[in-house]
Amino acid sequence: GTTLDRPFVYGNISNVLTTRKDDAHTHKWTVFFRSINAEDYSSFISQVVFKLHESFRDPVR
Repeated sequence: GTTLDRPFVYGNISNVLTTRKDDAHTHKWTVFFRSINAEDYSSFISQVVFKLHESFRDPVR
């Protein structure tokens, strides 16, 4: 197989929802995965999967 060594950054950002549909949803979350130098990784990465805690609806996204 082929091994690639590329730097990347991943994380999340949250914002408090001021208008909520129900009490269970208090924040809007955004997760991200990107290169640190604006390099295009699409030639060797087709998707990134985030696994949340199993208490979340649809924990694998």
